[in-house]
Amino acid sequence: MSRRKVMRFLKTRLPDPQVVQKYLLNYAARELYLNPGQFPIICSASLFANERPLALEVGCGCGEYLCSLAKNNPTTNFVGIDKSPKSLYQGVFIAEAYGLQNVKFIEVDMHLLYPLLVPSALQTVYLHFPEPYYKPQIRARRRIFSPRFLDAMYQALQPGGLLSVVSDHEEFFMEMLELAEHDGRFAKAHAERYIEGFDPGVKSRFQMTWEGYGVVPRRFTLRKETVGETTSLTGAKIGEIV
Repeated sequence: MSRRKVMRFLKTRLPDPQVVQKYLLNYAARELYLNPGQFPIICSASLFANERPLALEVGCGCGEYLCSLAKNNPTTNFVGIDKSPKSLYQGVFIAEAYGLQNVKFIEVDMHLLYPLLVPSALQTVYLHFPEPYYKPQIRARRRIFSPRFLDAMYQALQPGGLLSVVSDHEEFFMEMLELAEHDGRFAKAHAERYIEGFDPGVKSRFQMTWEGYGVVPRRFTLRKETVGETTSLTGAKIGEIV
């Protein structure tokens, strides 16, 4: 069952417009592609008017996990991005219920967000349960985890910043892991090659759905290494490991 099919079962209920304005931003695809400079950049100063550490969840779904992190870490800011407004409305309801002041959601395609990422602005990035896209004709175009994604994360993460990756799809997970292992700009933040299972205090709706079928997720966490100058996986000069 794909992430999209899980979302079909959500009941659509619109939050109060004032609550939506507080928590949810819409980065319209056409305008973002043509004129990215009109949108707020991805940093705490721009989105929260402060200088606190910032964490980003790519594909946050309904925001259960992100809001739990924000609730338990009130001195860190959290941003969740997703393409589904139905899912993001659920996140808005959760943020309002918790009374959170340190979380925002953005309706946006991650592929279009790269120009707005600020160098060294992110403390942590979460990519949990990304859609694997089984059909070969759309896989390369829509999958998030790629050389371009790693280049963008390397730029956006602060030195020592973390990239957490979790998947319930074995083949897709191993593809991501092998790509990460060939990128010398990152090091594993754990001794194991990867870790079986993922048991946060609050699980996403998507994770609980798959675990109900007996699927055990796998995860790995990468740490951005200290840099000088080197060549990225896409061939751009971006810094050398020192």
